[in-house]
Amino acid sequence: MVIRNEFWFTPRRKLWGLWLVAATAISVLGLHRAQSAGNDPPPVKLVDARIPGGALVIAGGGYVAADVRERFVNLAGGPQARIVVIPACDPRPGHEGEWLEPWRNLGVQSVELCNARDREMANDPAFCQPLIKATGVWFSGGYQDLLAKRYVDTAVQVCLRELLQRNGVIGGCSAGAAILSRVMIEEGENKPVEARGLGLISNAIIDQHLLRRNRVWRLQQMLDSHPDLCGLGIDERAAVVVEVESLRLSVIGESYALVCVPASGSHPSRIEVLKPGDDVLLSQLRSDHLAYHPPKDWNTSLGAE
Repeated sequence: MVIRNEFWFTPRRKLWGLWLVAATAISVLGLHRAQSAGNDPPPVKLVDARIPGGALVIAGGGYVAADVRERFVNLAGGPQARIVVIPACDPRPGHEGEWLEPWRNLGVQSVELCNARDREMANDPAFCQPLIKATGVWFSGGYQDLLAKRYVDTAVQVCLRELLQRNGVIGGCSAGAAILSRVMIEEGENKPVEARGLGLISNAIIDQHLLRRNRVWRLQQMLDSHPDLCGLGIDERAAVVVEVESLRLSVIGESYALVCVPASGSHPSRIEVLKPGDDVLLSQLRSDHLAYHPPKDWNTSLGAE
């Protein structure tokens, strides 16, 4: 026994023993990974649906419906999407990842948070580098006045316009939706306060939470001061996809959007209601009345009378 122990603990036997332990560990680890991989859900397959001239995905607030997020990612390049999230409020330290998780879950190539604390940072070339590489930028809900003070007339705004020129997509929810228009409703319920937005859509004023917070009157007051503009009001859980070059509007999500059309020629001003699935050119809305048709399952969902 003594001879065997001495033989086992020779340098050569020590190396052989270490190799045997390492090989066993690698085999077990490989088996565990193979078993885990077999239990993983299949990756999300998204189609690249980018639009020449770029697109806007304007969400009205509340939670962002799954089909709205998926459409945004598709427009950003599908699995190859490089998304930048710009918050409309300052994230709590250590919780920045919560802003990125919904996009990571869709299997995009990269997602990054960019939060300029002031205008000086928004003009810093180093801060703008992720925007130069991005295929999609998403503005969160929060405070549109904060977004305006930090980003309007800065290098960030220039980067956003360049993103659209290379067929990217820019979206936002609630405050992140309001900031996208040139004429912006900064605040106010009974009397809206006007401010300047990013001007990514220049011929419409955007309002959000429209039906949920009964803001049709607020939007109409803003339009009284800008009779040449359309009003684009979007309810919670709904979004409007705008093709920037053609100004084609399509509604997705779970609620409605309203277009306040100004008077033109023999046509008086009016409000057009768009439901999920509706797809129309803004120029068509300004020249022709769009007859409203209820959803196909209207009687089923509300009960036939």
